[in-house]
Amino acid sequence: MHREDISEALMRRASGEEGGAKPAPWSLVGCGSVGSKLAMHMARAGRGPASVIDRANMLPHNYARHAVYPAGITKDFGLLGGKAALLKDALGELGAEPRSHTVDVAGHVASKQSLAALIDDGCFAFVNTTGSATVRETLGSLPHSSDRPRIIEACLLGSGDAGLMTVEGASANPSTTDLICEAYLAIHRRPDLADRIFGTETSEVAVGQGCSALTMPLRDSKLSLFAAAFAERFHRLQREGLPKSDGVLLLGSVGPDGMSQSWTESVIGPRIVSKGGGCEIRISPDVDRVIREEVARRPGSETGGILFGRYCDVTGHFHVVGTLPAPPDSKFSAEEFVLGTKGLKPMLRDLIEGTGGALYPLGSWHNHLIPSGPSAKDMRTAALLSGLQYFPLLMLIHTPSGYSHLTVETISDAGDLLPLNGKVRA
Repeated sequence: MHREDISEALMRRASGEEGGAKPAPWSLVGCGSVGSKLAMHMARAGRGPASVIDRANMLPHNYARHAVYPAGITKDFGLLGGKAALLKDALGELGAEPRSHTVDVAGHVASKQSLAALIDDGCFAFVNTTGSATVRETLGSLPHSSDRPRIIEACLLGSGDAGLMTVEGASANPSTTDLICEAYLAIHRRPDLADRIFGTETSEVAVGQGCSALTMPLRDSKLSLFAAAFAERFHRLQREGLPKSDGVLLLGSVGPDGMSQSWTESVIGPRIVSKGGGCEIRISPDVDRVIREEVARRPGSETGGILFGRYCDVTGHFHVVGTLPAPPDSKFSAEEFVLGTKGLKPMLRDLIEGTGGALYPLGSWHNHLIPSGPSAKDMRTAALLSGLQYFPLLMLIHTPSGYSHLTVETISDAGDLLPLNGKVRA
């Protein structure tokens, strides 16, 4: 006789949830190993995604770690279909009814199409499990709106030695791109993780007959350790809601026994933003605090230091996550600050090599004693220094009334330099 249907309500009851309203919808971009497992964990709890998005087709080697099984596929040709469509079918067997989109989300956004076509009304989060810098920066370039809900990212780092999960702050401040920069800084401060993530190259193994492809060798069981942790935290976020204002950074690693996990959670505050000249300077609260303390330590004198982080050429944003002190031969006076060079090269080398190039110097900061924009000397200095790097140089200026900034791309821009006094907001 008929007992009951498989449904989301039944999945929720079987997972220990009684009654309650239908969970808020969410969308998933990235239907590979991590994304498929996260989606299936959530669907088994009656909380599957409302839409799944991935441009890629399934290949035989994907089944080494994918949550979907190769049931009913032909063994003659290995024509397996799109990842999004296959995941949708598997989720449907558990009572979920997601829409699937075989779409390159970065190309979709680049062609000026709205994310609204890919997500459901009331979508509370857009979950990115692609691990792609292009997808991350493309999504991060979109202003927060009803068409662009807050982004949660989950991915593995290195050769599966660590897991990262980030949750954007209110109004996407901090953004998903801000948070990956903070993640690189957090890893840099942990030598045990930095050596495994930044210090070794990810190995690859050739798969396929005829036209071969490359994939990262990683056991399904190891990946599943992190996928289960991601699902547990995401389940809580869906039930309890996203953070009221700050962003969240979760960083996990597996112990030497191969079983135990250790996770750290950091609350990441909103960026201080200086806008102007078609770019944004996104300053972490920690950098702002260090600058203010250094200015207070030298009253009546200009001072300064070095800024580091990442520059995103997709958005034109500078993500400033840290500072380095001025070298000891720097000069400080009421008229000017002159950055020294003693010990500068080793200090910069340690930063770049210690993060595998994930973080690097962006430029410098100094203060003015009165509210003002960049001086003529600032502009000449910026033009001179810009020829020493392959991305725009940043000069950040702290004044009693807030921040202004100057950016210049190459030394040939010197004749067109104008002070870019960006408005500052928290």
